[in-house]
Amino acid sequence: MRLGANLRKANATFEATPEEESGQRFESLYDRTARFAHAMENIPAATLVGLCEKAKAVAWTHHPDIITSHSFGDTFDERLAASIVRDLLAISAA
Repeated sequence: MRLGANLRKANATFEATPEEESGQRFESLYDRTARFAHAMENIPAATLVGLCEKAKAVAWTHHPDIITSHSFGDTFDERLAASIVRDLLAISAA
């Protein structure tokens, strides 16, 4: 998934930029990274790799927090969604 690669590249640039650097540049890098993450929402994943890339985008939106059972809420479906994201992140890290 090309968006996943773009998200990782944009995020690496964003993470390497000190917050003290020009506010406009910092915000621009954040916005660029966010665009890649949000673009994944409407593109169906056709493979496990694609699902893992989407999970990484979800994790990025929660950064620096770890995704826990209650990251998305307290109902069963919200806890299950968080569990699926955690599983996909673990698969992609293996």
